[in-house]
Amino acid sequence: MNTRELINRIIDLALEEDGYDVTANAIFSETDRLEAVFTAKSSGVIAGLDVAETVFKRLDDTAIFEKKVCDGDRVDNGTVLASITGNAGKLLKAERVALNFMQRMSGIATMTAMFVRELEGTKDCTAGYEKDRSRPEASG
Repeated sequence: MNTRELINRIIDLALEEDGYDVTANAIFSETDRLEAVFTAKSSGVIAGLDVAETVFKRLDDTAIFEKKVCDGDRVDNGTVLASITGNAGKLLKAERVALNFMQRMSGIATMTAMFVRELEGTKDCTAGYEKDRSRPEASG
């Protein structure tokens, strides 16, 4: 199984777990369309936009997902991250799964960036590499 197939399988499992959306089916017809905007609720590093787009397109292949930032960008509270337009009921069902992936992945990216910042300027921690910088694996 390649990476794309694995990601699609994980998305399918998450969508199955999310289940039937009673609210979406009760208030939207099959032809209703909706536009939604993703907004950061805190500052951090964004990750998972491609996965979020894939979640929406798994349920609505006509959905239009427009990224306003890129994975790896640092954002502040209130930054618009993306917009999505598509079938209202399908977008409502997909949004919780898409947000779960983005929140988890962005949390990991934010913590990783914090650790990298803390380690900037520190010496190599690998024993013996400080003495022989001419070796390719030590410099590369």
